[in-house]
Amino acid sequence: MFRVERDLPLGVWRLITKFSLSNATGQYRPTNHAYKMSIIGDSKIKDSDFHCDDMFFSFASFEDVGNGSIKSHFLIEVIGQVESLKDVQTVQVKQKDRKKVEFRLRDTKGETIACCLWGKYAEQIESHVQEANDPNMILVIRFTKIGFYQD
Repeated sequence: MFRVERDLPLGVWRLITKFSLSNATGQYRPTNHAYKMSIIGDSKIKDSDFHCDDMFFSFASFEDVGNGSIKSHFLIEVIGQVESLKDVQTVQVKQKDRKKVEFRLRDTKGETIACCLWGKYAEQIESHVQEANDPNMILVIRFTKIGFYQD
């Protein structure tokens, strides 16, 4: 595992040969691709001349999130302006203290969705709000799951 972490630094393009493809199954998959790629013992990782600055975002529309047309077992990406940001709360979850923050995101069409972030993500929002003091905060959330918390 150390070799893979060392040879695949974040944000650097690499060429990977000799890998395994299998059916992508299970809950909370990061994409809706039918297959997943796995690095195996024989995998070769080399430098690549290819470079692309595309962040590969695929933002879900708030309408699709709200009407249930997105399968809840796929992780999604959303972007929007933070509205109705509540204070970070510490709540008991399975006899442990966890921080949570609730807010709404508004898209460019004016539609909103309710959001709830937990743990370190709630702490990150809390520290950013204290530092930035910006009422027009835009938030990108990657690999988030669709779920329901108190309706």
